[in-house]
Amino acid sequence: MTRPGLTRKERRWIAITGVASAGAEMALKVHVGSALRSGDITIDELREAVTHFAVYQGYPRATVFNAAVEEA
Repeated sequence: MTRPGLTRKERRWIAITGVASAGAEMALKVHVGSALRSGDITIDELREAVTHFAVYQGYPRATVFNAAVEEA
């Protein structure tokens, strides 16, 4: 289902950063994998996001995010 206001890619980013910020490891794996399989987000974009995320959320949460990206 689509709604006006945000693209599917923007919605993906919101979901990924939300679950990563919450430390929801399993949900993060699902969202990262889905984003990659759908082609909405590339692996290079996710890797850059991990670096940026680390600045605001810290190293421990960023390592969980990075592990989900590399596993996917």
